Amino acid sequence: MGKLLKQTKRLLIAVVILCVLLAAAAWTLSNWFGSSNFGKAVIPLGDGSRVYVVHESWGLHEDELSVTRNPDGCVPPDPVTDFIDTYGDGSRLIYSFNENGLVLYDDEGPAGMHAPSKPWPNSKITVKKTRALADMYVNPKQYGVTVLNVPLNEVCWRNFFRRAGTSLRTRKGE
Repeated sequence: MGKLLKQTKRLLIAVVILCVLLAAAAWTLSNWFGSSNFGKAVIPLGDGSRVYVVHESWGLHEDELSVTRNPDGCVPPDPVTDFIDTYGDGSRLIYSFNENGLVLYDDEGPAGMHAPSKPWPNSKITVKKTRALADMYVNPKQYGVTVLNVPLNEVCWRNFFRRAGTSLRTRKGE
């Protein structure tokens, strides 16, 4: 009877260890499939500084675009300091320059480009809502704008250990 109890105890410990290892592997894979791809583009400003447009994709259909001063694409956007596209397609940005600085274009409506709650010092960046956004994608020269497509071309291995995106993202279909 004692031998059977020892074998059962060993088997139980092995099953618990296996379950812990499987749970850790599942968590790592879900983060890998959930938040490992991003792309980054640079927009030089008139004052010599730069802003970075980061396209992050996680899961099978979630994309988010942010305009930030942080050159590290592995860091998720911060609603306090970054412009975050909460409704667009998540991979393209329409912008232009005028005498006041950089203009980011957004679709007219309640959801859209989130401006940071803490304004950027020494940079003039505005968000302009327009009904013509769809036409701007098709005919950017006619509107005097630039359409910036940010491809997913980088992988951040640190994403295995963090959640992707922000809580600001409006999910498609909601």
